[in-house]
Amino acid sequence: MKIRRIVAFKESGSRSWELSPNDGRKSFYGKAKVEEHADGRAELYSYGTHVATIYPDGNVEVFNMQSATTLRHIKAFLEEFDIPAPNKKYIEENYFVGSTVRSGKAVTSSKSITAAESWDLSGFGYVQLEEARDILSAWLSDGLPEDFYEDEITMNFNPRSGAVFLSNSNYDAALINPETGRLESWYNSPYTSVEGFKTDLQELYDGGYTDDEEEIDWLREIGVNISDQPEDNDDFEEDEF
Repeated sequence: MKIRRIVAFKESGSRSWELSPNDGRKSFYGKAKVEEHADGRAELYSYGTHVATIYPDGNVEVFNMQSATTLRHIKAFLEEFDIPAPNKKYIEENYFVGSTVRSGKAVTSSKSITAAESWDLSGFGYVQLEEARDILSAWLSDGLPEDFYEDEITMNFNPRSGAVFLSNSNYDAALINPETGRLESWYNSPYTSVEGFKTDLQELYDGGYTDDEEEIDWLREIGVNISDQPEDNDDFEEDEF
């Protein structure tokens, strides 16, 4: 039996509730909300933007799939109502009807190291082929990152940045972290141009790069350790007895 957290009941008879992940994550931290209307419609709001609707007759319309996080919200929403949503390609082919006006948030910077992609291995130089080999070796020895979906995985090369990386149907990216030598997920903030491995984002957060609550919620969602900043006790002097 599915348990939904009811956020509010409205005079019209509709209700809204927070959507929960179905992929092992703990929470969407209030960034994915569902509104069920008296006429039978169910609408999904991702980061405050209406991105999908399920109609009483079972028809589905998806309007916005411009970030990996929103795609996770959509998949969880559809599966909550027992509608198949195995991957991005399936959703595009069966439910996608076109984009609505974007919310104004930056999804992925066009300057991201994983923005311009080439799948043709003939375009890989010797160095890039070596990096591709290292990625495949890391995949074989340690597996893929835990949050990297195993669906439509391709090897990619960004000729502008020189980055070689894996991508999937969610447009996630995974590449070798030079500091650890391991295959790790690469993250792009949906709010700023900040990007990097989880350790990079942890260092940025610890350095106080943002106090935006939505971005902090996103950092928490991808696994960055979010804790209250310790109080400054430098001026505190303990009495001696």
